[in-house]
Amino acid sequence: SISTERTFEHDLFSHADINDVMFYLASELMYRIFDERVKGKTVSVKIRYNDFTTVSVQSTGAAVNDTQDLFERANKSGQLLYQR
Repeated sequence: SISTERTFEHDLFSHADINDVMFYLASELMYRIFDERVKGKTVSVKIRYNDFTTVSVQSTGAAVNDTQDLFERANKSGQLLYQR
């Protein structure tokens, strides 16, 4: 398994900020995936809220192709978690 995550000093509320971070994380992760010559089909998104409640969701499909593919899958999965 290969992953990346960040903890922020301040909570992120805007969808634009969250999307920017998710794209950055997808880029960072794809760099590592290519560098380590691994492939992945399952994309997981974990969100920790300011009350420390943690929720996660994952989806499995075809092998991830590139940063945009990873970002779109993570974003689609993450939309389910943004409803809170």
